[in-house]
Amino acid sequence: MVGSKKKFRSEWHSAVCYNAKTMAKVTRETLDQLGYTYERDRTYKSYSKLMVVLPLPQASYVFQFKVSVPAKFTINIYDTKPTHSGDLHLLDVLDLTPDNLIHIRKYLKTLTDNLPRKPWQFFWGERFRYALAAPEYLKAKKAWKRMGIE
Repeated sequence: MVGSKKKFRSEWHSAVCYNAKTMAKVTRETLDQLGYTYERDRTYKSYSKLMVVLPLPQASYVFQFKVSVPAKFTINIYDTKPTHSGDLHLLDVLDLTPDNLIHIRKYLKTLTDNLPRKPWQFFWGERFRYALAAPEYLKAKKAWKRMGIE
């Protein structure tokens, strides 16, 4: 990714198998364990919920961590409910640069090690509640692998 002719993406996004409260708790513990300096913030993220055939605007509470040391980046953790039957849990890392990529990878690797199972390993029940072949589930493992975490 770094040094190639491809455009460097400034955001990383993945569905995770844990709800936002659990991920926020483990993220806080992970950042403390790594000795990163951060600030907690609250914000909302808008998304669409499909009801029958009409998308309805919704808002989701976001657990936001603004890391300042050893590198500047932002972590957003939130839950969405895009259908009436299931939740989708998401993790975003914003402000990626070639300079802070090593620290973001270190955070993601330590976060994965601190969780009981890999964040991309969804139970079948979770998949059925939202959508078995949802692109978020199918792309989650690839997103983590792209960051060097398997």
